[in-house]
Order: sequence, then C-alpha cells, then structure tokens
Amino acid sequence: MSKNQYLIKRYWNRFRYLFFQYFRTGFIRSNSVDIRDSILIVTSLLSISSLVNIFLIDRHILDDMIRHKVVAIRFCFIILPLVTYLILRKRLVIINRNFGNYLSGLLLILLFLHVPLIQFDPGNHFYYLIGSSVILLACSIILWMEPMRIGLVSLAYIFILIPLITNISTEFGISSQVVNQNVLNSLFLTFIGFVANTMINYWRFEDFRSNERLKRTLKNLKITNDKIRILSHQDSLTSLYNRRFLLESFPIRVEEAKRDAYNFGLIILDLDYLKKINDKYGHIQGDRVILQFSEIFLKNINKTDIAARIGGDEFCLITGKITRSELAVLSEKIRTEIENYPMKVYNNESTHKFTASIGAILVDPNKVKNFDVLYHSIDEALYKAKMEVRNKVVFLDKDFL
Repeated sequence: MSKNQYLIKRYWNRFRYLFFQYFRTGFIRSNSVDIRDSILIVTSLLSISSLVNIFLIDRHILDDMIRHKVVAIRFCFIILPLVTYLILRKRLVIINRNFGNYLSGLLLILLFLHVPLIQFDPGNHFYYLIGSSVILLACSIILWMEPMRIGLVSLAYIFILIPLITNISTEFGISSQVVNQNVLNSLFLTFIGFVANTMINYWRFEDFRSNERLKRTLKNLKITNDKIRILSHQDSLTSLYNRRFLLESFPIRVEEAKRDAYNFGLIILDLDYLKKINDKYGHIQGDRVILQFSEIFLKNINKTDIAARIGGDEFCLITGKITRSELAVLSEKIRTEIENYPMKVYNNESTHKFTASIGAILVDPNKVKNFDVLYHSIDEALYKAKMEVRNKVVFLDKDFL
C-alpha cells in the first residue's frame, strides 16, 4: 500500500467514523433509558411551545376557521411526539435499530407541518420558518439520532421544505430580501444542529466504547483473579485444597455448625512408609502415589466436605453434618480402600500396597477452640498409635477439644 493510499484510507475511516456510525443493539440497550428520556423532553418542549402559541399568538387570527385549523396543527405537534414516545417506551428494545426510522419520520412530519401553517397564517412566515429550523436544531441535539439520519433530514429540509416555504411567502407578496435573510438564518441553525449532533454522537460512541473496554477488562480481571484464587487455595500436585484454604475454611465451618446446631468430623490421615518409595524409586514416583491416593480420597467425600493436603504425605478432611458412628464408618472405609488399592509406581511396571494411619474426632462447634488445638491433639495421638501399630483408625474422645 502506497503512502497516498494509506492516507486516503486513514481519512476515509475517520470520515466514516464521524458521520456513518449507527446505533448497534448493545449501544441501544445500554442507553435505552436516555433514548426514551430524550423523546419525552422533546415531547414536553413541543407541548409547551404549542400551548403558548395557541393562547398567545393564534388567538389573534381573526378568521375562526383558519384559527381552528392552525390550532389543530398545533395539537399535532403535541400528539405525534407523545404517540412516538408511548410506542418506543415499551418496544424500544424490540424495535431495536429501527427506532431511528420512527424518529426520522417524526422529525420530517413536524418540519413539514409548517407548510400549512404558513399557508393559513402568512403574516407570521418568519416565525414559522425560524421555528421549523429551531425544531430541527433542538431534535438534532436532544434526540438520539445518528449524524447520517440528521444529515438526510437536514437535506430534505434544505432542498424541499425551505423552497416550499419561500415560494409560499413570495406568493403572498413578502419581500424576497426578507425571505432570503430568513432562509440564511434557517440554514445557519440547520448547520449548527448537524455539527452539534455529530460532536455529541462522537462522544456518545467514545463513551460506549470506553465502557465496553472497561467491562471486558473487568471481566478478564475477574477471570484472572478467580484463577489466582483457585491456585492460591489448591494443592499444586493434587486436586485437593491446600493448608491455607483449610485454615480459612475451618472457622467458617464452625460458625455454620453453630448456626445450624450440628457436629462435624475432622480426619487427619498419614500415609505409611511413603519414604521407602521415595528412597527406592525417587520423589517423582512418590508423587504418583500421593496423586493416586488423592483420587481415592475424593471418591469418598461429599460436596460439603473439605479435603486438603496439609503437606508431604499428610491429609485432612473436614466433613459436613455427621454422627460419631458415621464418622467411624467413613474413616474405616477410607483406610480399607487405601489398603486394598494397588498403587502403581515406576511407569506402571510395579504395584505396591500401601496403608494409612487415620485419626478422627467428632467436633462440637460450641466447645472447639481452634484448628491448631484439634490438629495437634489428633497428630499427637496418631503419632503414639503409629509407634505401636500402623494401618488403623484412632478415634479421639471429646477430651481433646
């Protein structure tokens, strides 16, 4: 691409960005309240100005029939925007981008209603010509319409409506100099409205894009934070929680148990003779054993249970609501499954039977002090038991609370 082609493309994109943007579905949904409010504001302004004209200006028209026709047209300035507002108030999201067609049609009708007004009341031709351009200016600034739509309406106003009004004014003997001066004023107001609409919509689109980028950034940040939170709470080797998450969850479980008046279980599990695998085959094979054991551990817990690897070959389980007999059955079931499971080591060429020593206690939430007291009580009792015989479940009494 040559330099000239690049510049042409660059300036064309900027031109298109300024004048040929249109309201997309997401843009309309996020600004639906403001769009409805803008229509209501225009309706209110037109209603007030129409009522003022009826009581202050139109009353001076001597011909009753003409005055009634003018008043009827004035009420059209009130009814048409009101009907449009009522339609778009509930159906804006359904109509979607077509709402711009409603507003464009409304604006064109409001502008062309000035033609019969000048025919019925040519003495106020200046007032009606400037009034139409003021309506176009106000709608360009207040209504949510794209620059392209405002530009098309402005062109129709300049090349169709203004010539019609000037011809009518000339037919009624109004000076061409006065007419031309009024036309220049109307063109100036129309130009100001188009420029203002372009600038306002530019910042509307910029604000929308900034908000969308911010939403995407916050969404990505939330995903990243969730991943970090999971990593900070998860053991790097197994899919179990780590000691940090266990310590954070224990007081929460105690408070839940107090609130719902139930006891929960705490199990400490220690694999027997894992050091022999580490010494014989290396720590990688020892990690494989720990990984296989964690899978057994996960198969025997409920969704409300918290299973964690405290460190090395030591694991912990905080159960949900449970009785002493159920805790004993659960502890024995885990011990039996570990004992009967052939752990694969050394590239699946060799299997070994492992055992585990388990310490368990039923926790009364109203008596428990903290996790460290429970843990050290169970760990000490488990250590004494392992000096005598391994592969057993040691159930502590409530004296250890």
